[in-house]
Amino acid sequence: MIGLGNAYYDSQRPLEAVDFYRKALDLDPQLADVHYNMGNALYLIEDISTAIEHYKQAINLNPKKAESHYNLGNALCVKADYP
Repeated sequence: MIGLGNAYYDSQRPLEAVDFYRKALDLDPQLADVHYNMGNALYLIEDISTAIEHYKQAINLNPKKAESHYNLGNALCVKADYP
């Protein structure tokens, strides 16, 4: 599932990527990298609110991944929803 999601994402097909990332998360919701990838795909299709949720989940699961923090910050700025 994850590999197919990544392949669709790399092929500039984020809608299809979201479907496969969702399936992967249904099987194991503790996959931090999949939450991060899901956030990226959702960001591309301009579903910023849901992307933010997935970046936050990625950070909860793996707080040391700087990219998750960076992308969360960018998404919050786009949405203008920051503290």
